[in-house]
Amino acid sequence: MNQSGNIDILFEICCENEDQAQQIMQWRNDPTTLQHFYHHEPKVWETFWVEYCDEYLTGGPRPVFALQNGERVAFLRFNTAAHPAGSAVDISINVAPDARGRGVGARVLLAVRDHLIKQGVVAIIAEVRQANTASLKAFRKAGYESQGLADITVPDTGESVTVHRFVQFLGDQ
Repeated sequence: MNQSGNIDILFEICCENEDQAQQIMQWRNDPTTLQHFYHHEPKVWETFWVEYCDEYLTGGPRPVFALQNGERVAFLRFNTAAHPAGSAVDISINVAPDARGRGVGARVLLAVRDHLIKQGVVAIIAEVRQANTASLKAFRKAGYESQGLADITVPDTGESVTVHRFVQFLGDQ
């Protein structure tokens, strides 16, 4: 059992593996998922594979699949983030389309704490689109502290987006 009491969530570290990347791309291209991402266009394999190897597998702790009863139920990506508390990551979560609506997101967000503590992370930061009610609910249920609303501009599209900012401090904070 981990510190957050989750015995049913384990993590599989992602590597340079085409099967893993194809599953991530499939989940990412799900119409519901696309509505909530900063980039609404579906990915295509030829460019996604390069992006996965060059960007997903660098810049922070390795991404992971969350497993429940041996099945992949979510994908988490981490990017190093600046924070006064020390080593921090910006987290993105994508719950598998067939696992939605069962509280998986909140359980995964609770369980990932132990995984990140072992890697020296002291804070997790998240930005969630205001319209993404499922993710907002998951982060709140997992105990993330609201840092309020912010209007941001997506760098490569120029789209203005309102996001809820969340933070969770790990360890003895």
